[in-house]
Amino acid sequence: MGVDMPYIQQQREEKCEGEGRRALEMFRFNLERKDWTLEVDYGDDGITVKTAFDREANIHILLTEASLDFECDQMIQEMQNHAWEATVDWYSEIKECKIVQRLTDTCWVIYQMTQPKFAGLIASRDVVFLHRLDKIGDTYFASTRTTEWPGLEPRKEVVRVEVLEGSGMSFSPDPKQNATRTFTRWVTSGDMKIPFAPMPILLKAYAEGCRQYILSLRKYLSARQQLNLTPNELNQSELSTIWNFVMDILCSHSNDSPGYEKCEGEGERALAKLRFNLERNDWTLEWDYAEEGITVKSAYDRETNILILLGEEFRKRHDPHEYST
Repeated sequence: MGVDMPYIQQQREEKCEGEGRRALEMFRFNLERKDWTLEVDYGDDGITVKTAFDREANIHILLTEASLDFECDQMIQEMQNHAWEATVDWYSEIKECKIVQRLTDTCWVIYQMTQPKFAGLIASRDVVFLHRLDKIGDTYFASTRTTEWPGLEPRKEVVRVEVLEGSGMSFSPDPKQNATRTFTRWVTSGDMKIPFAPMPILLKAYAEGCRQYILSLRKYLSARQQLNLTPNELNQSELSTIWNFVMDILCSHSNDSPGYEKCEGEGERALAKLRFNLERNDWTLEWDYAEEGITVKSAYDRETNILILLGEEFRKRHDPHEYST
C-alpha cells in the first residue's frame, strides 16, 4: 500500500492551523493581560519576571522580559536556524532536545527532556510540544503548546509535563534602541508536576530558571555573533607556546608502539583538527585569570555546532620537564 503524501501533508497543515492557531491566540492574550505582578527584578541583568494566576487552567504563569543586544530580524534567524535546535549546547538544564518533525518551515514538533535533580531524587521531565512562528507587524510570535506524536508516548522513568496554550516567546525591536536591540517577552504556562512544594518557593525557583535561560541565551548568541565580527587573533607567541607543548607530548611516544597504526590514522586526523583549531582566528576572550596566568577563550565550531574552549596557562620554565600550556 502506497503512502498518501498529499493526505499526510494536509494532516500536518491542519495540526499547525488547528493547534498552532489556538496556541498563538492564547499566547497573544497572555501577553496583553493586565494582571501581571512583579515577582523578581534582576536589575543588574536587565531581566524582570512577573506572575499571574490563570483561573481557567488553575495555575500560576510567568512572564519574563528582557532586552537582548541583537537586531530583531537577525536574532529570529539565529533562533530558528540554530538556537532552539541547539538548546542542549547552551542551556545546562536541558538533557535532550530535538526537532522531531518540521511540519512546515515555521511549524515544528519538538521533544525536550530536562536533567534530573538532586542525584536523581527529582526525575527528569519531558515534553512534546508544537512550536509555531508567526510575524504580525514588526513582532515575531513563537507560540508553544503540548501535543502528541507517534513514538513519543510517556515513559515510566520520566515525568511527562504539559506546556499549556498561552506559552511562547515574542521578539520585537526594542522601542528604546530600535535598530540594534530586541525586546523579548517569554510566557511560561505549564505544569512541571512537582507535588507538595509550596507555591511561593516554586515561583522563586521558576523565576531563577527563567533568568538563567535568558543569560545562557545571551551568551550563546554573543558567541555566534562573534563569528561575523573582526577576529580576536591569537598572536605568534601564544601559538608557539601551545604548539611546543603539543609537540613535546606527541614526540614522547615511540613509533614502534603496538598502537602505532591507530595513532597514524586517528591520531593524524586528531592532530590536523587540533592544529586547525589552534590557528583559527575567531577565538574570543571569556575569562582572564591574571593572577594565575590563565586565560580561557571560546569559539563556535560550525561543523559540530558546538562551542569550544581554549585554555592557556603561561608560566616560566624552571624544570625542563615543566611545560607551558
